[in-house]
Amino acid sequence: MTYILFNSGSIPLTWTLVSNATWISASPLSGSIQPQTTGSVIVNVNATASVLPVGSYSASLQFVNSTNQGTTIRWVSLIVNPPSGSAILSVTPTSAVIFAGQIG
Repeated sequence: MTYILFNSGSIPLTWTLVSNATWISASPLSGSIQPQTTGSVIVNVNATASVLPVGSYSASLQFVNSTNQGTTIRWVSLIVNPPSGSAILSVTPTSAVIFAGQIG
């Protein structure tokens, strides 16, 4: 995913990207943008995602304007599904079963 950053101001700005997820890689993580121009950040899912348990994950990407301390947040989501063709065991009933009786 590519994010486009635009400096709509009249002075140069510096920015930093902060993420709370280890399964996200981004490049670059910081930079500067001249007035009325754009920059881009490429965000990818990295190899850490391959060891995550099955489930849903979300993370924030915080684009921090270091020039005036403004922050823009974008949310990303990741869904880890079981491998295709995998065998998934379900057992019913879901509660305990107790067998009782006399020997013999």
